[in-house]
Amino acid sequence: MAAWAPDSKRLAFAQRGLDHPNGGSQRQDLFVSDAAGAEVLNRTEYFEDRQRPAPDHAFGVRWLTWLADSSTIAFTWTGWPVDPQQVEVSVVAAAKDGGAPTAQLAAAGALLADGTRLAYSPDGAQVAALLRTADGRRSVWGRPLASDTWVALTPAEHTPLDLCWTSDSLALVYTTDEGSLYWLDSRGGLPVRLAAVAAPQRITRLQCP
Repeated sequence: MAAWAPDSKRLAFAQRGLDHPNGGSQRQDLFVSDAAGAEVLNRTEYFEDRQRPAPDHAFGVRWLTWLADSSTIAFTWTGWPVDPQQVEVSVVAAAKDGGAPTAQLAAAGALLADGTRLAYSPDGAQVAALLRTADGRRSVWGRPLASDTWVALTPAEHTPLDLCWTSDSLALVYTTDEGSLYWLDSRGGLPVRLAAVAAPQRITRLQCP
């Protein structure tokens, strides 16, 4: 798993922490390299200092993405002794002196590795979170980056599967499990259905320009 920063100056990737004392061979840490590969930093080396997990327990970074301005990386993290299918969502500065990872969505309950992630708007002003929780619910939440308050963006009757931002950062587009595609104004309001397909077909993976 790897992702180039939007400015193409750094590469973020998850890799086994080499015999890390807090995770051993099962731990996946978040590394950041410059474009030339001359400097590689472990940005989660001291994150979640817990006892060594069982040999078959997935531990560490499971998914990652960059903030639009290339300064910050968001990632999901499986801890120990937490269920390996559950994740925490955190953000960390790409630079060495950026500080320890900061938790996100801690109040959302147990989040699952399959489908929990953050999506930053192209203008770098907003962030949306696609959540899948242990009770089976899926939902999309959002907030301006200048605020700490998350707001539910999708109706309770919708079960989102995927989302992305439009290139102008004015709207979110998301799919639902019943086969519909919705457009949602990031400034508020009700979602508008753009398309729908009949079962057993589903609109799943999205790629916005």
